[in-house]
Amino acid sequence: MSQREEEVLYPSWPRLLSDSFLFVQISMLESRVQAYITRSSLLQTRLLSSLNAFDVAQNAYERKIESLSQESDKFKLKSKQHLEALKLAQLDRDDMRDVVLRLIEKGGCGAASTVSYMFSFALVETSNDYSKWSHSQFVVSSLAGMFS
Repeated sequence: MSQREEEVLYPSWPRLLSDSFLFVQISMLESRVQAYITRSSLLQTRLLSSLNAFDVAQNAYERKIESLSQESDKFKLKSKQHLEALKLAQLDRDDMRDVVLRLIEKGGCGAASTVSYMFSFALVETSNDYSKWSHSQFVVSSLAGMFS
């Protein structure tokens, strides 16, 4: 028998120990690789879950910004409409004041009560101090109801 055949049939102890050591090392390395694969898979799953949650939050944020922008535009339009209405009301008020003042200057429409009312209105327009008003010029349109 040759030496090679003898080694195959009867391996020496050191060689057996080194082969088993290598086998143990390889199996440990394979288990570590499997653990790293499992961990990276878990991390990848968590990352994808986080990215999905981020996308959902970002989409909700964008929808909220869009709705707030539309609401702001509506409020701006309403504000503009109210300002225009206010300007028209102020113009109407000024026109009415001018008409009333012209009526007072002309002496009214001939009725004493209308002139008295117009004079009272002009007095109220010029002064809010009640002590300057003459009591005979107060006109009560209706009596107040009973106090509760």
